[in-house]
Amino acid sequence: MRPSTKAMLLSALVLPGLGQMYLKRTKAGLIIMSIVLIDLILILALVMSEVTTVLGLIQASGSMPDIVTISTEVHRVFIENIWVKVLGFELFLVWFYAVLDAWRSGRTPA
Repeated sequence: MRPSTKAMLLSALVLPGLGQMYLKRTKAGLIIMSIVLIDLILILALVMSEVTTVLGLIQASGSMPDIVTISTEVHRVFIENIWVKVLGFELFLVWFYAVLDAWRSGRTPA
């Protein structure tokens, strides 16, 4: 398998930036990985904050939280929260860039 293909698959299927690391572009790989991990952590924190608030309201009403209510509220957060959309779009762009950059860098002679 060509190095460009292997690097592209690592960035696409395992973790963005891993293809750059495979191609010995450590600084670029670490930057991409950092952006992706920060985005994922921020998205998770936003969703968990909203879900915690909803669970508090459900418990205050005296009813037991069920999986349907929780999943409905998580879905609502993804639909209504603009920051989740912005971070998700940024995550997609960085992932796409990482895949293309790994493929392009692997094709360029060292």
